Amino acid sequence: MGHRFQWAAVIAAAVAVSGCATDLGEAGARVMIVGPDEVAGYEYLGPVAGSSMQAGVMAVQGFHNALNEMLDEAGAKGATHVVLTFNPGPVYWTWHQRVRGDAYKARP
Repeated sequence: MGHRFQWAAVIAAAVAVSGCATDLGEAGARVMIVGPDEVAGYEYLGPVAGSSMQAGVMAVQGFHNALNEMLDEAGAKGATHVVLTFNPGPVYWTWHQRVRGDAYKARP
């Protein structure tokens, strides 16, 4: 009987956590992720970042949530493009996902 309760608790927790998604907003949906060579001559708008507490077995969902948060921040700054930066800083023994980038705006 105890094992059934434990499995039910695990399944209930997994279902509850799986529903926690950060949807991409309108402004973020217009931002493209590109490589550094593709923003030559664009206006630099500054760094952007996103994070999510989902990790472990939910790491992929956590990464997507953090990415959506970062793109929304870039879109709010008026960015058209983001270059991901792979310098997350020290995140040893962490339980969350971080995504960082540099926001750029294409010149007319």
